[in-house]
Amino acid sequence: MRPAERPVGDRARDWASVSIALIALGVALGGLHLVLVGAQWWLVGMVMAVVILISGAIVRSFARHRLWGVVAQVLVGGAVLTAMHAPRQALLGVIPTEAVFERFGELVASGGAAIASQGSPAQAGEGIRFLVALGVGALALALDLFVSSARMPVLAGLPLLVLLLVPTTVDPQLHDPLTFVFTALAYLALLLVGNGGARRVAVVVGAAAVVLALAVPPLLPPVQAPTSTGAGGGSSLNPLISLGDDLRRTDPVIAYTYRSETPQYFRLTVLDDFGGVTWSPDTATVGTEGIDRIGPVPGLDDDVPTTAVTSAVTVGDVRSSWLPLPYAPRAVSGLEGRWRWDPRSLAVRGDGANARGQVFEVSSLTVSPSIAQLVEAGTRVPTSYQHYTVLPSDLPPVVAETAEQIAGSAGSNYEAAIALQSWFRSGDFVYSERAPVQQGYDGGGASVLDDFLAAKAGYCVHFASAMAAMARTLDIPARIAVGFTQGTPIVQGGETVYRVTTHEFHAWPELFFDGIGWVRFEPTPGRGDVPAFAPAVADDPATPDVDESVPAPPVQAPAPDPQASGAPVAEGEGVEEEPADESAATPASAPPIGWIVIAALAVLLALPTAVRIVVRELRMSRVARGSAESAWAELRATVHDLGRPLPDALTPRQVADDLEFRISASALPALERLTASIEHEAYARDARPPSVQDVRLVRRALSRRAGVVSRVLAVVAPRSLFARLSPADSARSPVAW
Repeated sequence: MRPAERPVGDRARDWASVSIALIALGVALGGLHLVLVGAQWWLVGMVMAVVILISGAIVRSFARHRLWGVVAQVLVGGAVLTAMHAPRQALLGVIPTEAVFERFGELVASGGAAIASQGSPAQAGEGIRFLVALGVGALALALDLFVSSARMPVLAGLPLLVLLLVPTTVDPQLHDPLTFVFTALAYLALLLVGNGGARRVAVVVGAAAVVLALAVPPLLPPVQAPTSTGAGGGSSLNPLISLGDDLRRTDPVIAYTYRSETPQYFRLTVLDDFGGVTWSPDTATVGTEGIDRIGPVPGLDDDVPTTAVTSAVTVGDVRSSWLPLPYAPRAVSGLEGRWRWDPRSLAVRGDGANARGQVFEVSSLTVSPSIAQLVEAGTRVPTSYQHYTVLPSDLPPVVAETAEQIAGSAGSNYEAAIALQSWFRSGDFVYSERAPVQQGYDGGGASVLDDFLAAKAGYCVHFASAMAAMARTLDIPARIAVGFTQGTPIVQGGETVYRVTTHEFHAWPELFFDGIGWVRFEPTPGRGDVPAFAPAVADDPATPDVDESVPAPPVQAPAPDPQASGAPVAEGEGVEEEPADESAATPASAPPIGWIVIAALAVLLALPTAVRIVVRELRMSRVARGSAESAWAELRATVHDLGRPLPDALTPRQVADDLEFRISASALPALERLTASIEHEAYARDARPPSVQDVRLVRRALSRRAGVVSRVLAVVAPRSLFARLSPADSARSPVAW
C-alpha cells in the first residue's frame, strides 16, 4: 500500500503528466476535423478528457493506492456521460439506470447509422457526439493508466495513435501531417516529464512519429467498402434511429437529384419486424440478384391501374447500402457494384456496394387504386401477410385503445386507415423535431408511443410508428417505409430537376390491401402530401383512345421545408434557377482548418514554456527536500536560458565566481550559501541544505541583469531543455542537470 502523503515531487510530476496528456489528447482529437463538421464534438470530447484525467490526479494526490484513481475516473466519467446524454433517464440527472443504458444503446446505433449514411466531413449529431465522448473517455482512461498508474509513458502513444488513425481509416487521403507532428511533440514532452531516464527513447520515438506522420499516410492502401452483413448485403443498421439526427441538421446535405415526369417519394427500405422493442428490417429473406429486371409487385392484381415512370437519379455525398428508389421499381440500370432486391419490399441493397455517387436510371410503376377498389378489399388478410400484424409484448395498452376508439367501427381496412390518418392530421398533433428529445421519448420504439400520444408532438418517425402500430392492433398488415419526400424543384438548363436533401428524410406507414398490395399513407402533419385515391368511373366508349376508368396518378406538391410552416406549396412556386453544374455545390460547410492550425501553433509555442516550468518546479521540490545538486542545476539552466551556457568542466566555486558579475549585490549572500551547500554535499560529510528562497532570489537577480530580449527568449524558447538529452550526461559533473 502507498503512504497517505506522496512526495511533493511525485505530485508535481503527476500533475505535469496529466496536463501534457490533456494537451496531447486535445491535439490528436482535433485531427477529426477531417471527418466531422463544426466544433461541438471536440468540446464534448475534451469535457470527457478533462473530467477523467483531472479526477484521477485529484484522487491520487491523497489516496493510499493508485487504483482508487481509476475507480474515481470510471464513476465520474460515467456520471458526466450520463448528464450530457441521458439526464432524463437517470436518477438526479447523473446516476445511471437501466433506461440510461438503453438510451446509450440507441445513441450508439444512431451514431453508427449517421456515420454509415454520410460522407466526409459528416454532421456530428447527438449519436456521433456520444460516440466521440465515449471513445475519448476510454482513450483518456487508457492514457492515464499508462502514464500515471503503470508508470509506462512510452505506451501512451497507443491511445493517441488510435485517434490519429481515425480519418485515415475513413479515407486514406484524409491525413493531416501537422496534427501528427504536434501530437508527436506533445508525446515527446510526456516522455521527458514522465521518466527522466527515457529521454533518449523519447527523442527516437518522437522523431520516428514525425517521420511516420509525413511518410506513411499517403502510402496506405485505399479503404474498401464494407462487406455485406445480413440478408441481401449492406448494413443492418436501423435507419429510423439516425433519421432524427438528419432532420435536425443545421446544414442539409444533398442526398440525390432526379429527373422525372412527376415528383415522387423515394424509398430506401422498409421496417416490417415489430416483434421486439422497435421497428427493424426483417432479414429472413436473402435478396435476389439481377436488378435489371425486378420481380412482380407484391399483392398487386392486374385490374389495379398503374402508370409507368422513368427517373434519372444522381446520388450525392451520402453513404447508404440501400438505394433510393420510387415504388414500385421494375428495373435499374447504370449502377456500379453488386446489388440485390428484396421480393417482399422491392428494396434494393448493395452487396458490398454503396449508393454514394451512383448515377442510374430506374423504371417504376405508380400504383393508383381507386377508392372503390380499396373499400372492396374489405378486411381480408391473406395468410402469407398475417405476420405483418404481430405486435410487441410491451406495446402500451393506450395504442390499441385509441385505435379502437378512432377506427374500431370502420367497415373496411381502408376506412379504418383513413380514420387514423385523419386523426393525426386533424390539428391536435404538431410536427416537432425537438419535443421528443427534450421530453425523453425520441425514437420509434413501442415504449415511447404512450408518451407521444399524450404529448401530441413529434416528427415523422413517431407518426409513422404510431399509425402502423395502431393499424396492426386492428389486424391490418402494416409496416414503415423509410426514404425521402419529393424534394424541391429547381431549373437546370431549362429543365426541371428535383433536389432532395437530408431535410426531406422521411418515414411513413404502408398498409396492405388484398388485391392491391402496399399503399402509402401520410399521417405526419406539415410534411409530404396525402395520397389521393380517385373513384372508379365507367369508360366512355366515345373516346376509345382514353381509358377513363384508369385514374390519373396523384399530383404531388413539393415537400415544404421542415423548419417552415405546414402550408402546402402550390405547383410552380418555390422553383429556383440554378446552374447546370452541381459539382460546385458543397453539401456541408468546410471545417475550420485555419482556426485549428492557429490553435495547434499556439499549443506548440506554449509547450516549451510549460515543460520548462514543470522541470523547474520538480527541481524546486527536490531542493525543498535538501538537494543542493538540484539547486545548482536550476541556476545553471537559468543562465543557459538567458544565453550564457556554462561549461560542464567548471567547479561550483568557478561558476559562483562567474555569476558574481551577473547579479546584484543583494543576491551575493544567497549565491554564497548555495555555493557552500553544493560543495559540502559533494566533498564534505556535514550537509548544508540549500534554501528554495535563495535559488529564487539568485534566479531573479540573473534575469534582471539580462536584456529584455534574453528574458523573453528564456521564457518562450528555454534553451536548457535541449542541452542534455542523454541521461548519461548527468554523471559528467556534480552540477550537471
